[in-house]
Amino acid sequence: MQLTFEKDDLLKAVQVLQSVAGSRNTLPILSNILVNAQNERIEMSATDLEVGIRIQVNGTIVEPGSITIPARKISEIIRELPPSVVKLVTTANDRVEIECERGVYTMIGLSSDEFPLIMSMPDEFFTVDAETFKTMIAKTAFAASTEETRYYLNGVFLHLFPSESRIVATDGRRLALVKSPAVESITEEIGVIVPIKAVGEIRKTFTEAKELKISISENQIIFSDGISTLTSRLVEGEFPDYDRIIPKDNDINIYLDTQQFLAVVRRVSLLANPKTLLIKLETQDGIMKVSATNPDFGEAHEEMEIKSGDGNIVIAFSAKFTIDVLTHIDSEEVLLNLKDPLSAALLKPANDENYLYLIMPMRLD
Repeated sequence: MQLTFEKDDLLKAVQVLQSVAGSRNTLPILSNILVNAQNERIEMSATDLEVGIRIQVNGTIVEPGSITIPARKISEIIRELPPSVVKLVTTANDRVEIECERGVYTMIGLSSDEFPLIMSMPDEFFTVDAETFKTMIAKTAFAASTEETRYYLNGVFLHLFPSESRIVATDGRRLALVKSPAVESITEEIGVIVPIKAVGEIRKTFTEAKELKISISENQIIFSDGISTLTSRLVEGEFPDYDRIIPKDNDINIYLDTQQFLAVVRRVSLLANPKTLLIKLETQDGIMKVSATNPDFGEAHEEMEIKSGDGNIVIAFSAKFTIDVLTHIDSEEVLLNLKDPLSAALLKPANDENYLYLIMPMRLD
């Protein structure tokens, strides 16, 4: 096999694939990237048997063939090469030579015969706007659980209805939900849990996509933009009935400047207890006071004006959870919707019902 690439084209593909072909895989070939040049098409693939990615790469086929190459090492080499043409050549005993200008780098590859198959997009699929879908993921994925014992929360819940589309994530202490218009071809309710690793790869793999084709089977989901294909196993288990836990009777509404609120929380949290990151909010007479105490360093408090709303309350939240959502709210004003110091609170963009964030309060000693 002999191929030539522009450095940037090759580097972009390798960097996307490297995070899937991790060095912690028990099978050596899963730490490699498959390079397959056949029928005037160059494809590169990686998989960890949970998530798989296949990418078409711009290049020239001088001699077709296939080989697998250590992912981490080829990524390191390509990254350091000068901006020039890169030649990739296989030699005897599955060795691979990478040539660029005056440099030659030889690596030991593995035969492609045992590399797992990555499925192609089947005939049945639906199409979504790629930018909208990636934005929905970004606004929810941060709230997913990372605890292995709660595996059914280790992903985002893709919940499709004939009337609208939703993506939801929760770790049991907070929940993020975003809605968008319905997908035209969806005629019945569909709900699947996409693992958090696949979610992260979607955003990296389809950076320039305009539309995404999505196919869902019993235990697998496939995404494709025609150039790249990502496959993932679905998370088994039942996602919680999130509609039931979203409060409907919170009657205290506090409207705040989003960026000011974010800045205040960030500053005050510097003196929060590192074990809890607890911050206390006190609202009274149009002013909100944000405070925190660290037994080893001291305390902090800062006041800010409430833009509108009513109701007085003293309540505590995790500073991290609060910062997480405020960085994902695009509107100038945020609504803090509360009931009492122990009930679930909602944060959402003012005048936008398509995004909400539920956060459980922390107990004040």
